[in-house]
Amino acid sequence: MAARSGSNVLTMKSGGSQLLERNFERKTVAAVNGMAVAATSIFTTDADLGYFAIRQIVVEVLSIPDTTQAQISIGTNAATYDNVVPLTALAFTGANRARTFGFDAAGGGVMLAAGTQLFVNVQIAGTVGGAHVFNVSVIGYYIG
Repeated sequence: MAARSGSNVLTMKSGGSQLLERNFERKTVAAVNGMAVAATSIFTTDADLGYFAIRQIVVEVLSIPDTTQAQISIGTNAATYDNVVPLTALAFTGANRARTFGFDAAGGGVMLAAGTQLFVNVQIAGTVGGAHVFNVSVIGYYIG
């Protein structure tokens, strides 16, 4: 597997003296509009690096009013994009809030095949009353 520049490297020990090295990467889509029903691409996995193992997804709310809030899902399946994170309300008030979704092998980790595009989908738009804006970051690593 080719090394990726700019990645944070975490070395983990697995079974005896065998060392596994994982280059964790963060893929982010910024300033998603929660007032419009639409799917937005977060990223497409690199076709040359094998599977991408998702370990964490962070939804950071930048601005959301105290009215009906956007409901989102995250996935790869066209139309609903909900096979990674099912429909979830951004139930926050105010700004600078975050929601984290963790994935591990024991809990049914998520692996994306090479060349797979991951989307965040606003399925139910927020109502009027101000902007509904959020960032989505996906943290994980490639397994070649």
